[in-house]
Amino acid sequence: MDLRCRCGRVIQAQVGRFLLGMLIAFLLEPALAAKTATISGLIFTVGSDQAQVVWPNARVTLKSLDTNNEIDTISNDTGRYAFTGILYGSYEITVTLAGFEPITKRVTIETDHPPQLDFQLVPKGQSETITVTAESSGVDLSSSSGGAPSLNATLTEGPVSSSVASCCFSATSLTSTASRRGVE
Repeated sequence: MDLRCRCGRVIQAQVGRFLLGMLIAFLLEPALAAKTATISGLIFTVGSDQAQVVWPNARVTLKSLDTNNEIDTISNDTGRYAFTGILYGSYEITVTLAGFEPITKRVTIETDHPPQLDFQLVPKGQSETITVTAESSGVDLSSSSGGAPSLNATLTEGPVSSSVASCCFSATSLTSTASRRGVE
């Protein structure tokens, strides 16, 4: 009988320790598990017709403000990006794409379902100066203007090509403008 008593007590002690260990593991599990989330969004612009255009191949950089670690990704064909397994904390997200101003937002992740973080890109301001000089076409402008007429223009929106100057400004239009002003 002594053998049965000792075995029963040993088994009871082992079961008790097992149950106590399970209870502790169950209670500590949330504290031991790392809290992670997914940060995702859309990279887009809005045209003058109010149509939304998505941008693939934008570089999206996620920087932890707590550790200064950085990771980056590229937006896909539909302009979407995602960072998965991101630990709770404060972050800075920067989006860059050639032809657009870089844009940065800060976010603090405190839940496993943070809101979608979209970025509306703004085109870089482009400025080019075009100087058009017309040659004299038989009209003497030297007495009133001091030489051949010239036009200086600064264009501040959109890309400029050499065809703009050739289609919009010609020597004839400059000479006829001078002629209308009474210059001979």
